[in-house]
Amino acid sequence: MRKGRKIISCLLALLLSVGCTMQEVEVEKKGNVYYEIFVSSFYDSDGNGVGDLKGVEEKLEYLDDLGISGIWLMPIMPSPTYHKYDVVDYMSIDPAYGTMEDFESLVQSANEKNIDIIIDLVLNHSSSQHPWFQEAVSSMRNGTCEREDSYCDYYVFSDEKLANYYPVLGSDQYYEGAFTSEMPDLNLESEALRKDIEEIVDFWMAKGIKGFRLDAIMHYYGGNTAKNVEFLTWFNELVRSKREDAYIVGEAWTSSETVAKYYESGISCFDFALSQADGKIVSTIRSGRGNALATIVSNYQDQITSYDTNAMNSIFISNHDQGRSAAYFYNSNEQTKLMASVYLLLPGTPFVYYGEEIGMLGSGKDENKRLGYVWDSTNNTGKCNDPSGADYTKKIKDGLAQQQKDKDSLYSHYKKVIRLRNQHSSYVNGTHTFIESGNEAVYMIESENEEESILTIHNFSPDTVIVECPVEYTNITGEIILTTGKSKLSHNTLEIPGMSTVIMEKSYETK
Repeated sequence: MRKGRKIISCLLALLLSVGCTMQEVEVEKKGNVYYEIFVSSFYDSDGNGVGDLKGVEEKLEYLDDLGISGIWLMPIMPSPTYHKYDVVDYMSIDPAYGTMEDFESLVQSANEKNIDIIIDLVLNHSSSQHPWFQEAVSSMRNGTCEREDSYCDYYVFSDEKLANYYPVLGSDQYYEGAFTSEMPDLNLESEALRKDIEEIVDFWMAKGIKGFRLDAIMHYYGGNTAKNVEFLTWFNELVRSKREDAYIVGEAWTSSETVAKYYESGISCFDFALSQADGKIVSTIRSGRGNALATIVSNYQDQITSYDTNAMNSIFISNHDQGRSAAYFYNSNEQTKLMASVYLLLPGTPFVYYGEEIGMLGSGKDENKRLGYVWDSTNNTGKCNDPSGADYTKKIKDGLAQQQKDKDSLYSHYKKVIRLRNQHSSYVNGTHTFIESGNEAVYMIESENEEESILTIHNFSPDTVIVECPVEYTNITGEIILTTGKSKLSHNTLEIPGMSTVIMEKSYETK
């Protein structure tokens, strides 16, 4: 038995689905839920139709109330494109978003609310308009690459035309651009470039950020996983030398087996296998196979911790490159809410894509996935213009203001689940064990750390099911929030209504 004072047998069981309510109480944010923001489409503070950093700061109260622990800002550095994944200056703020003073104010205000900020850092490539590339091209043309102050080794050049290589006009050389000709690939082997990267890290960490989201990490060395991991290990050690508790999460849109290998570097990675309309979460909900998803989650956790014992998965259901998740179960509020409960209560760090909590829509080309946030369906205050080129026409009926008044709205559900998660630190820093439920529809995983042991149970069936819980989870003394149907716990036998979620806490006594 665990040492300490006697604790009441079983603290809490909560069921989440359509129609449930939760008393508004202050909850410490232990759950580490992040919120992804495309600044241009979030909140416009000055009425010019473009979201800005002041707008994000104005909405910190909203994010805090939602239960958010951290913010991921998509690229905020100067760039010639709307998406800003081609950086012109790594130590400045794009003027469309505001000033460096605006950023500093945002970070300070966020930290006062215990909200961490990470920023997108694009190291696979720069903009072709970046001074580094302009200088490198000039040296190529002038035959001065051998000079010590040359930037030629910052990029990948070749004297022959290879796949994804483009001509350097005025010379007989070609440069690599795996994505487009306007995004020349950086040569991360360059010691001079690595010194500049260290200056960039120093610059932003000094502003008070928690860390970085790294774009396209599997492309750093053309898909060479070993080389990519070597660089990421160097980068992780660099960042953590500035801040021990830094958070670094990488984008590797590839197989789970390959992604798991990146954990050897010490960073976290997004779990693409769980996301999207055809990912493991949605597909198992559609087929009613909660037990299968629990097995997948548990096995993957074992896989990543085999590379790093402190590995922490990073979870999302949709992001800026994918069709929005509200359309995955467009005709089923119950399944949409269950999907939210599932991904928000997974082990690791979940990310909410801005507007996901109100069911925003968008699919097709990238501009359609980054539409302006709908703060109020009857009032355009703070509304941002959609990105140029967006042509998605479907609109949600109710904006945030309307959904905040509706206890059955998707927003209200997200808030309930996040608040529930925030009561339990073991989702973030626990060990996670698959528990066989004996029912194909039931997901059951135990999460345990020094503070608690909790059991997360989802019913993927539309019908009530009966679950045999481990014997330690036998009594409920806290509030039971009923959803569809009724719930009963008799000894260790639990009845769970369809499309619902239960969290139970193990009891401990001091002998």
